[in-house]
Amino acid sequence: MIRNPAVLWILGCVLLAIPILGQAGPGIEVTFLANEGFLLTAEEGSVLIDAFVAEPYSIYGPLPAAVQGQMERGEAPFEAVQLALVSHQHRDHFQPEAAVAFLRQHPETLFVSSPEVVDALLQEAGTDREATASDLKARVRKTWPAAGTVETITRGEIEVELFRLTHGGRRFQEIQNLGHVIHLGGRRILHIGDAATAPATFAAFDLAEKNLDVALLPSWFFSSPEGRQSLESHLRARHRVACHIPPKALAETRRTLTESDPEVVIFEKALESRRF
Repeated sequence: MIRNPAVLWILGCVLLAIPILGQAGPGIEVTFLANEGFLLTAEEGSVLIDAFVAEPYSIYGPLPAAVQGQMERGEAPFEAVQLALVSHQHRDHFQPEAAVAFLRQHPETLFVSSPEVVDALLQEAGTDREATASDLKARVRKTWPAAGTVETITRGEIEVELFRLTHGGRRFQEIQNLGHVIHLGGRRILHIGDAATAPATFAAFDLAEKNLDVALLPSWFFSSPEGRQSLESHLRARHRVACHIPPKALAETRRTLTESDPEVVIFEKALESRRF
């Protein structure tokens, strides 16, 4: 038996410093779905973003049908989805039919997006006999912050900063494209939709000062000169995930990007996840 008080005090300090086996700490599980779609999970609950893509669009793939079914039924890992977010209305990011199918079965989920996206959702719901537009209106929220400003929403312990970012490409500059900084699991996660690559796109929002933990970014930011400038000046994060990769280009994109940025994270298949 140890009787020396000094030894007992030291032993007590050591024991306090050892984590309890199985004790959950802060952190976030990032699960890839399709294109720029992700499930973000922590103790506070879960957030879906750009997740409602049930059919292929252009060169981009959909969420596999089996995973789509899991999500609609709320099966693991899709329990306790507090928030569903959508960056913009393009069908490789949002398909209203899939969103209505999900929301119909999940009254606990708040859906937040731009007026363009919400209007498309409610229009689709109005044609659905099982989920009318009036049923969903109480669970959807439109947001389109003034240029250069940030709007903050909360859902339980989850906080999201939303701001408008110009969509890339001249054809689509008028599309309402939202950026998000999601505060979840003691982490800050950035999602920018299909924002233009120019550094000026992000200049108003001090993203480099937000101490970002994870940035979910279209793969072309890592390969274009303007995109690289934005990565260096505004989109710094402890971990950067390259996404929105056409399935047929996955192998080549992985090879090219990891040569120039060995620490970039690239998911290969739906439900692949990583804890940050």
